[in-house]
Amino acid sequence: MNDKTFGDLHIEGISYSNITIQQAGRNIIVNGVAVDTYNAVLEKFTIADQVLQRIARDCAAQKLNEIQRLLLVQREIEAYLTYAQQIKELFANLPESIKAQPTIQELHTDLTQATNDGNYQQLPDIMERVIELLTRSSLRELHPNFWYVLYRLHVARAKLFEYKGYYEKSAWEWHKASEVLPVPPYKNDLTRSETRVFRELYSNCLQGAGAASCQAGYYAEAQKCLEPALQWREKLYAGNPNHLEIGQSLNSLALLYEDQGNYAQALPLLKRVLDIHEKVSGTEHPDTATSLNNLAVLYQYQGDYAQALPLFQRVLAIHEKVLGAEHPDTATSLNNLAVLYQYQSDYAQALPLLQRALAIREKVSGAEHPDTATSLNNLAELYQDHGDYVQALPLLQRALAIREKVSGAEHPDTATSLNNLAELYQDQGDYAQALPLLQRAVEIAKKKLGKEHPNYKMSYQNYQKLLNEMQQPKTAPKPNAAPIIEEPEKPQTIIDKLKTWGRKWWK
Repeated sequence: MNDKTFGDLHIEGISYSNITIQQAGRNIIVNGVAVDTYNAVLEKFTIADQVLQRIARDCAAQKLNEIQRLLLVQREIEAYLTYAQQIKELFANLPESIKAQPTIQELHTDLTQATNDGNYQQLPDIMERVIELLTRSSLRELHPNFWYVLYRLHVARAKLFEYKGYYEKSAWEWHKASEVLPVPPYKNDLTRSETRVFRELYSNCLQGAGAASCQAGYYAEAQKCLEPALQWREKLYAGNPNHLEIGQSLNSLALLYEDQGNYAQALPLLKRVLDIHEKVSGTEHPDTATSLNNLAVLYQYQGDYAQALPLFQRVLAIHEKVLGAEHPDTATSLNNLAVLYQYQSDYAQALPLLQRALAIREKVSGAEHPDTATSLNNLAELYQDHGDYVQALPLLQRALAIREKVSGAEHPDTATSLNNLAELYQDQGDYAQALPLLQRAVEIAKKKLGKEHPNYKMSYQNYQKLLNEMQQPKTAPKPNAAPIIEEPEKPQTIIDKLKTWGRKWWK
């Protein structure tokens, strides 16, 4: 490592108010303590001095203890690497005739500067302005593959939106990326190189749009993208059934089927994903742990706890060994294992795991992250099962507030929080508080998931149970129970536009 000096800032690395940050291989060193960013792309980057200086300054500006400083550095470096990687990929393979254009050079400078300064929110806007400029300029005449410039820009915007959690916008950018692809004359003949390139890129667009739509809770739209993405990838890589892109599509489609309640369809896909990752990545790789976790969750949903338990335990062991005790994935492992113990009424095993998972998520992911809401919800359910409503109520209220703010008022996760809070009020005999919450939960589940989904059925059963309890003698006066009604039609959204996305030639 070289000494770097910035005025009165001096030491190996970047120092600011007694905080020193330096890069050593894949590690970031903070005051002599290594912080593994868990991101292999760090091997390909030397982080700019100004980035380390900014992060050290941000640490110094906040009254943080040493652990909080380490976590802040980890989050900042992860964000920087994510955006820097997107920019590098964007410009890596551009034709020289296009790279030399002032507009492209200015774009590269602006994006790199915004990334180094930490102004990540500016990146999608910069890209959008350049897309508009390039679309109506004469640059497309400089190279026959100019379309690839626009494709890379849309893909980069899609990934940036996904990273920030703007899933509808991400899905729309994947759609726009697909629109710039030139359709070859022989669009189904995979023996032709131009057809293979087209199908590979278009499958990527379908995969990206489908995964983002699923995250946004639009399952029908996601299915229309993910199923053909898998079909084409299996054709493209027919000679290599263990190709990781096939595994990616299998996993996304399995999770979609699971969200739709189609467990029988999801199970064989998740088994295939696990087999692929064990063969390609190894038995202790984080991707293998993710596959184990997804399969264990499905077994849990099916009530097969004996199959789920050893998988969850293996996932936790991998994450603690490979990623560390305070990594977000370790928190997820703790949470999932605790929920399984809770389902088995083993509360003594579940409580410390849930408390540890919540503490990690609040530190690492933040107080308003969806994962934090999940931990709050699960810990509250444990207290509720013990009859400790005083402890449970503020946790469920906070979980609902997070989901309404972050995921949206009509997201299926918000419906889950509404249902859970209503159940707590119902257990306390507070029917006036419970009824409107359950009505909202039923309406959301019916609209977003459909009447055949297990979550809708559960919410509707809870709603009917509440009405029956309210009609029993010696209960509180029955509030006016409004009927469950259909939502009025709303103005067209991005997802409404995506519903019309389809070309006969990709089927």
